[in-house]
Amino acid sequence: YALPCSRPNGNILFLGDSIVQGAFVSSPSAAWTEHVAAAWNMEVYNWAVSGSIMSSDIAHFTCCCKPACVWIAYGVNDFNANISLVKFHRIAQNFLSTVTDRSNASVFLQTPIPRLERNPINKNGDSLEDFRCVLREVGSIFPSVITVEGEELLDAKPDCFSDSLHPNDVGAAMIAQRIIQKEELWP
Repeated sequence: YALPCSRPNGNILFLGDSIVQGAFVSSPSAAWTEHVAAAWNMEVYNWAVSGSIMSSDIAHFTCCCKPACVWIAYGVNDFNANISLVKFHRIAQNFLSTVTDRSNASVFLQTPIPRLERNPINKNGDSLEDFRCVLREVGSIFPSVITVEGEELLDAKPDCFSDSLHPNDVGAAMIAQRIIQKEELWP
């Protein structure tokens, strides 16, 4: 017979790009988001979409599932799309303002994870680290937002990636494990 499942501690809403979506892992259950939600005993709403850039449009929907936590991870595609840092700052600030105004959820803002290509520069001459800095700065404006350093979550080693950007099963497990080990993040 099956043991009864415990009631979840609420919903966790993940917003982001293909890395958050779990692209390139072997199955949906191998995505790092699933492991984090399971450890935190939360029901998963993963609204991440491959190719997504940060847009305040999606932030308006954060109240729909009444999340206890919102995990936000953008920046890689914004970098790749050559969005100016000034524009990215404005978008990120509007995004976080909308999320924090519409929800009483714990809000986590993750900076981009490392890539195998070290220190890439886009057509504007901006680095991925510049985008991380914008997210850190914007996150610090909102007292209820906890910024999570993406570079601390994954080693930039080939065995963690399916390509130069997307974590494979090993990388996804590492991300999940490192988030779960950070007790200060637990809701």
